[in-house]
Amino acid sequence: QQQQQQQQGEQAGVQGEEGVEAEDDRSREIRSSCLKLLAQVWLRFPDALDYNAAWPEFLPAVQPLLPRLLMEAVAEKEPPLLSCAFALSASPHLLPVLGNMPSTTPGHTLPLVPAPQGSHTANSSMATGEAEECGKPGQQDSQLVFPQELLPGWAKQGLGGALMRSCIAMLTAKRCSQASRVTVLDMVDSILEFAEEGPEEAKQAVLEGQSEGGLRGPAVMSLVLEPWLDELLVALKTIVTAAWEGKGSAEAKQSEQLGPKAKAGRKRSRGAHRELSVLEKLGGRCASPTTALLLGDALAALVGGTTSGSSAGGAGAARAGKSKLDEVGLARALGALSSLWGRLAAAGGLKVAYGGDKAIGLDTMWRYWETMSGLALRLSTRDARTSLASAFVAAAQLLDGASSTDAAVHEGRGVEGGEGGGEPMAVDEGAAAASTHGCGALRAARLLEDLTSWQVDSVDEMNYERRLEGYKALNSTQWAALGRRKALPLLLAAHHDCRNPADLALRQAASQALERFIQGVKQQQQQQQQGEQAGVQGEEGVEAEDDRSREIRSSCLKLLAQVWLRFPDALDYNAAWPEFLPAVQPLLPRLLMEAVAEKEPPLLSCAFALSASPHLLPVLGNMPSTTPGHTLPLVPAPQGSHTANSSMATGEAEECGKPGQQDSQLVFPQELLPGWAKQGLGGALMRSCIAMLTAKRCSQASRVTVLDMVDSILEFAEEGPEEAKQAVLEGQSEGGLRGPAVMSLVLEPWLDELLVALKTIVTAAWEGKGSAEAKQSEQLGPKAKAGRKRSRGAHRELSVLEKLGGRCASPTTALLLGDALAALVGGTTSGSSAGGAGAARAGKSKLDEVGLARALGALSSLWGRLAAAGGLKVAYGGDKAIGLDTMWRYWETMSGLALRLSTRDARTSLASAFVAAAQLLDGASSTDAAVHEGRGVEGGEGGGEPMAVDEGAAAASTHGCGALRAARLLEDLTSWQVDSVDEMNYERRLEGYKALNSTQWAALGRRKALPLLLAAHHDCRNPADLALRQAASQALERFIQGVKQQQQQQQ
Repeated sequence: QQQQQQQQGEQAGVQGEEGVEAEDDRSREIRSSCLKLLAQVWLRFPDALDYNAAWPEFLPAVQPLLPRLLMEAVAEKEPPLLSCAFALSASPHLLPVLGNMPSTTPGHTLPLVPAPQGSHTANSSMATGEAEECGKPGQQDSQLVFPQELLPGWAKQGLGGALMRSCIAMLTAKRCSQASRVTVLDMVDSILEFAEEGPEEAKQAVLEGQSEGGLRGPAVMSLVLEPWLDELLVALKTIVTAAWEGKGSAEAKQSEQLGPKAKAGRKRSRGAHRELSVLEKLGGRCASPTTALLLGDALAALVGGTTSGSSAGGAGAARAGKSKLDEVGLARALGALSSLWGRLAAAGGLKVAYGGDKAIGLDTMWRYWETMSGLALRLSTRDARTSLASAFVAAAQLLDGASSTDAAVHEGRGVEGGEGGGEPMAVDEGAAAASTHGCGALRAARLLEDLTSWQVDSVDEMNYERRLEGYKALNSTQWAALGRRKALPLLLAAHHDCRNPADLALRQAASQALERFIQGVKQQQQQQQQGEQAGVQGEEGVEAEDDRSREIRSSCLKLLAQVWLRFPDALDYNAAWPEFLPAVQPLLPRLLMEAVAEKEPPLLSCAFALSASPHLLPVLGNMPSTTPGHTLPLVPAPQGSHTANSSMATGEAEECGKPGQQDSQLVFPQELLPGWAKQGLGGALMRSCIAMLTAKRCSQASRVTVLDMVDSILEFAEEGPEEAKQAVLEGQSEGGLRGPAVMSLVLEPWLDELLVALKTIVTAAWEGKGSAEAKQSEQLGPKAKAGRKRSRGAHRELSVLEKLGGRCASPTTALLLGDALAALVGGTTSGSSAGGAGAARAGKSKLDEVGLARALGALSSLWGRLAAAGGLKVAYGGDKAIGLDTMWRYWETMSGLALRLSTRDARTSLASAFVAAAQLLDGASSTDAAVHEGRGVEGGEGGGEPMAVDEGAAAASTHGCGALRAARLLEDLTSWQVDSVDEMNYERRLEGYKALNSTQWAALGRRKALPLLLAAHHDCRNPADLALRQAASQALERFIQGVKQQQQQQQ
């Protein structure tokens, strides 16, 4: 019967196929003609009528066409809808529509009002600082807004902004045609021109025949373009990089003219100068440090013609090695970079731009430094070389603004590795010399300024005195102090002057500087050879002395660990810390290497001994130790010092009525801190111990000892007055550091690093790394250490994560904790889907059902608190896209457990975890959820795929079926009687299966239906209950019927 129905449907489809295709072609042709006509009308008569009556009809009608713009970007001709968008951007009267505001008529402007107090973002610090410096109060005009009560309905829905965003997204298409790319850049150019118009330009426009009024001035930037500025910059970098790597070169050879006649009022520039012009204008309006970084990336790609990934080699990288801009364009691009980086340095440098993580910023800036160095040899004109020197000065200000430690790490990694091998002018030796002679990146940039200087009062005449003084300063000592990276632009600048046939004196000075560089390299090689010879002669004596010193040091540390472990409160040890902690600081970097040893390092034993006593524990939090009967004189933290990230803990405390939660905000008085505590020496020891967990081959001994430390600290953090009394009854001494303050003072500063480390070791275990060590006993010797309890297997990490979950106060920390718990539950990471043996081993969690129940319960509690604190928007800083992808990945990981788990606790915890995850997912906007639940509606409809993701998402929007509905249904299917042990709630389960009809299945979609399908499959395998098995099979049958109906409808 099915085959007959399918044949009948196919025959009916063949008969009506030609008519349907003809009708679709006709409809498409009519729609395109209408859009082209509208574009011509708005382009030629933008102020002839009041078009506000048209927007409620036009904008909702074109919303279904917006997803098609990304596919139509590859067409040779620009899409008609894009032509309409350009027409709107070409007139100051129609431009407000793209900013979700009504259009205007000649002589009228928008009734903009100042933004409410406190609505200015923190990211506007760059623009605000620049305005104050230049004395331009008009800069604040960008903070004007349109009154909400005057907005029409389509504007409140954001339909105009959606059109603008879709047009910008066309630039990211892999094969975006020249026509579409130029039209979008025309739009951005037009908007930026209106943003730069002041009163004088407006008067001039009126004199040229244009009408008065409309949207002009700085407000254009903030109201129309700024919401999509980051996406625009990423798109610009994408098309610049694609051009440099040779993609779309065939299109680049074609003319950019779209037809025999240029469109009215549209001026099109050619080549890379087009993107440069847009980037220059955006640079003048850049207010956010994050946006400044994206703009710098695009400009650097434009200058160097290469991306961060181009170093991988190959033909594409070879083509990308040279910028296609001429020297005029390079001078403009370098000038824009210099201005942008200078403003970023004045606003706070890399720390502000990267949110405190300067490591990424240093790597990026050094990459730009090396890219620009090649230009010191290539450029020849005055403007280009002057702009290059200014760009180096601005980059050096950002690099030197970082701490000397970070700069040394990123300027050259591994001092010991750099010294060997006889490599001339090693990076690390240069960094060491720089620290000695005080030669930073700014010194190198200033020297480059000297070598490229010109006379101020004449045209294209070199400043010989300054250039010769610069070459004179480059002696052997200076070359050695610079290091490889900082010396590179100076070497190439000298090489450039050596090729100058017109100036003998300059050529001689440059060659002498290069000669001194070669002499310095030769001296370094000779010193290395002499050192190696001297080392060979005294090797035996030195080795014997080093072995003896190492043995004595290890014995002393082991003795101290035993003393502090057995007699933690026998003495006042505060007199020992000023000697002990500075003495062990040089040993801290070695802990990461010693983490692979079979036995725990002696210094780690000392750190554990400190963590095992409430009297010695304060040392790890940079506070003095205590004696029996005494506690630390903690005081409340100053007003305003509580971080915004504590919202989760504060909210939980208010909900549960626990005023004691605020004890975590106690601090130690600064005036009572000893010198070693102010230097942070105790916290440095704690941090180095936690970092041992991240070692690739961290031994079982080191791993267990660090987890013992964390366990001990968490136990003290959980102690209340009753536990303290019980400890005294058991023979322990009173006083010390106990209670919630332990968390905030000792562990919280390194909590994020600890969670990342825990996820690392959990993931490594699931992927099979260190499996040989895992089979060894965790005992470190024949006798267990006093007072140290060691648990085995994955339950150890789970115990630590559960305790941390109860003390988690920051949404960011909650995300890291959720990642670690999800890795523990699923036994897989986000990258495991790449396949291979490691991914196959990682596909199943090694926790038993008891452990899985605990882990799922912790996840449920954590995600529930995160949803109550604001959801994914708070956790990801407003960017919910990453959060949705992550949560859907966890949803799919947990879905497999609906088939595997069987015990009551495990299945109940699983359902609770799904409910908490659904609250986070449904907390996001329906638009974002639809995008991440299934991408590309048209692509999902074809191919006859059963229960397509996109069709499910569409049905969900129709029937109102979100992730929470799926989670509640899973709760029904896994429900148990409350008043009995391990007895199912049959009524609720049967009602749940009854609710899963064909319509409900269609509304769920693939992802949301997955746990329900597996739960039904689990009940179908239950041999003990016929009624439940029958209900589950009927639900699966209805699912199959729904899929069949969809296939028939598609046919």
